Amino acid sequence: MTDTFAKKDISFKNRILFAVTIGNLLISIIYTVNSLNIQQAILYSELLKKAQITTQLAAKIGELPLITKNKALLEAEISELKTIPEISFIAFYDSTRTLIINKQQGILPDRSFDENYDKEALSIQEHLNLFDVLYPVFTSKAWEIPGVFDNMPQDTEKKELIGWVRIGFSKNFIQQAQRKLIITTSLISLGFSLIGIFILWQLLTIVTAPLTQLFTAAKNIKQGTYPNSLPVAFNDEIGMLTEEFNRMSDSIRERENMLNQKNNELKQFSYIVSHDLKSPLLTIRGFIGIIEKNIKKGSMESLPEYFNFIYSAVDHMHKLLHELIRVSKLEYTQFNNQIIELREMIQEIQTIFKLPLKQKNISLKISSELATVRGDSLRLREVFQNLIENSIKFMGQQPSRLIEIGIIKQEANNIYYVRDNGIGINPQYQKRIFNIFEQLDNKTEGAGIGLTIVKRIIELHKGRIWVESEEGKGSTFYFTLWETTTS
Repeated sequence: MTDTFAKKDISFKNRILFAVTIGNLLISIIYTVNSLNIQQAILYSELLKKAQITTQLAAKIGELPLITKNKALLEAEISELKTIPEISFIAFYDSTRTLIINKQQGILPDRSFDENYDKEALSIQEHLNLFDVLYPVFTSKAWEIPGVFDNMPQDTEKKELIGWVRIGFSKNFIQQAQRKLIITTSLISLGFSLIGIFILWQLLTIVTAPLTQLFTAAKNIKQGTYPNSLPVAFNDEIGMLTEEFNRMSDSIRERENMLNQKNNELKQFSYIVSHDLKSPLLTIRGFIGIIEKNIKKGSMESLPEYFNFIYSAVDHMHKLLHELIRVSKLEYTQFNNQIIELREMIQEIQTIFKLPLKQKNISLKISSELATVRGDSLRLREVFQNLIENSIKFMGQQPSRLIEIGIIKQEANNIYYVRDNGIGINPQYQKRIFNIFEQLDNKTEGAGIGLTIVKRIIELHKGRIWVESEEGKGSTFYFTLWETTTS
């Protein structure tokens, strides 16, 4: 249930954003903690360095007041030091560790004194809110001897402990700096996070927009609606996927259109076939009834004639079935796609019709512009053979009789044609002539299936066929092969 809920309610884009936001938050926390540690180390180091310098300076300033035991002078000397914001208190002690002066209200924190008087040693104790720095104040007794500063060597000076200086350095400014750093770092992290999330959102939108289009288009195809080709924004993997999807969509649409066309043709075909096959059956049934009645009456004279009618109907039905099988085989026999020398093929067909052309005094003109074409040689041969035969059959009795086979060259699709100057076709019948078993003149030979076969072969070559004709002025059958659409 949880997985199903997640799949329905959290999109790929939102999952990525959620993961990146969590990761960004963790990085921000780590960065802030690390920055605080570094900043604290720097501030502590600076404060300790400042404490050492300030305490040593205070010891120098307090040396004379401590020797002279002049409290007023001592207060005056250290008043400037008290203005340093980090100093919370300044205290001076004499050599007996008695507090002389305390520049702070209240009680000083407890601390121990260093017993090593023979050297200057800085002692630091850390409390909760401050650093407590203690430094001994020494003086040289050589100043009591006249001329000592002019003649006495440096190593003969004797140092004497005369007191202590104790200064407290507050940690408040470190804590304030840390708070400021936390706020600054948080704001910077938030700013970069928002910018990063915005940029990521834009990138994800760019990436997922084609995927969303593909998903919507796939749903539409599932529902039977075929969208236009989807735009290809980039030449990357998603672009390749989109191009492949467009080709798949076009192929499915083409196949569905073809399937719908075939279904319509099948309905029409079923109607025509049932009608044409029913006719000889009715003839046979009718004559069998007549024969039965005559036999009962004892009248046998007309039986041979009736049997001839029945045989003729059976032969007609056999022919119809044979042609029907021939049409059905077109769709399922192997398609041999090859390069064909069209002019040579038509010249070979011309030899087949040499006798009927001569008998009817018909000239056959083959265009020299006919060159090579790609297709199934046997099937295209049948196309030209049927069209030429059709022209011979309906040539008429005019003095000058001509059949022309040629090509109209175009940039996109070449148009091939078979033209005659025969009797022509009435416009109202021009759409019907490609229907199966359709014969405009019942006196002519054949089952009315030749043009149906021609149309099917042209369609197998991804082309189309149509006729332009006027009664008494001949007919022109045009067709294309491997037709492509241009925008």
